[in-house]
Amino acid sequence: MDFQHLEVFLNIAKFKNLTKASREMHCVQSALSHKLKQLEDELDTSLFIRKKYGMELSDSGLRFLEYAQNLLDLRKEAKAELNKKPELIRSLNLGFQESFFRSSFAEKINFTDLNEVFDLGMKFGFAENLLDLLTDKKIDFAVISARKAPKQFQVHKKIDDEMVLVLPKVASTIKDLDFNKVKPFHLGEACFFARSLQYFLEEHSILINLDSKINSLESIVTLISKGLGFSILPKSFISQHYLKSKLNILKLQKRAKFSYFILQRKGCDLEICL
Repeated sequence: MDFQHLEVFLNIAKFKNLTKASREMHCVQSALSHKLKQLEDELDTSLFIRKKYGMELSDSGLRFLEYAQNLLDLRKEAKAELNKKPELIRSLNLGFQESFFRSSFAEKINFTDLNEVFDLGMKFGFAENLLDLLTDKKIDFAVISARKAPKQFQVHKKIDDEMVLVLPKVASTIKDLDFNKVKPFHLGEACFFARSLQYFLEEHSILINLDSKINSLESIVTLISKGLGFSILPKSFISQHYLKSKLNILKLQKRAKFSYFILQRKGCDLEICL
């Protein structure tokens, strides 16, 4: 017995006529008769009473009718379930500053789990860029460094940190540096730590241009370890760096405290743990 046998049986029961049933199924009458006989032989019973002008269900046929319909319904249900398109994975777009992504804090985010649940996208940039992306709904969460969180966004989490002055190992204080030979390194004028570096230089009446833009924190640390410059960097990043022993890391006396804010755009209904 297969599903075609059941379809033949149900169509004959519906039309009570082999000719009409064969037209419905687009096959010759003899083929239906053959299928019906196979089914009756297997069930060892007559399903129809043959009459001069048609066919009526026998008692066995009446009892078998519900089973046949249920079996075909189950096939239809199974086929629909198996061919159901999987639900689209919801996208999750995160924005980071490099300083956070390179700090120990970023290690606490389980990117593997997030990537299994979401279509995960990540963007990197300065705080202003990330806030613009958040406003334009191009990212869902942004991690920025700041002293205070912007009021127009919802704070998902706050992670406290502090800035430190990073000098070459040979320099005990900023005054030990020869500014003709060393440069203040930073990621760019829009970088939060570059602005802090500018404030620091002004407070110490050090007149030097911030023209030594470097593309990565890693390069900045390497250059400082070679005695070529100095910078202000997040303590969470520098305190675990493998070149730490080749650096002189000094605590800032003013404006050292800041936080990483994980911001969520208002109206975003994603529930995630960052």
